[in-house]
Amino acid sequence: MELLETSDIPPEVLHSVQSFLSFVNIDQTILVIGSGANTLPDKFRKRGFDVVIVEDNPERIEKWRGEGYQVIEGAPAALGTLRLPKVIGGIWAGSAFEHTSEVDLEHSLEVLHLILPNKGALFFSVPKGTGEVRTGDQVTQFYSEAEIRKMLEDRHFTIVLLDAQAPSIITAVVSR
Repeated sequence: MELLETSDIPPEVLHSVQSFLSFVNIDQTILVIGSGANTLPDKFRKRGFDVVIVEDNPERIEKWRGEGYQVIEGAPAALGTLRLPKVIGGIWAGSAFEHTSEVDLEHSLEVLHLILPNKGALFFSVPKGTGEVRTGDQVTQFYSEAEIRKMLEDRHFTIVLLDAQAPSIITAVVSR
């Protein structure tokens, strides 16, 4: 797959990205939540996917709009209140939940389960470890593979791939 062979996707998440893309048809939209500084929206678009970005950072909103993307202004925690596209094939959350408390992650997963179409895929990653670290108002919650598995099963996701092989992250690809 050209997107993956020529990309700068770290090897530890490459299999997860391949699994995610196997669920999304070219005529469907990939909803990117919290685009960060990555280039995946460009790679998805160059491959022919329609890409819609949910972003709350004003600089990134301006950047993506300047590059011709449809951007929905909002935070990952506010997904349930945003006007989202009707034909979503996959949701790419990347590390959007890196600074999300456990309770907020559980709630976000419930909302994502409702948004995700049948046979659609969700990709996300979380920090691997135990406990949490607070820096001011920001929290970084760490998870074990067992905790993420239980969270996903409790919300009735089908786990396609749950990878905890990388030293610092757990990646998940799930479907509905």
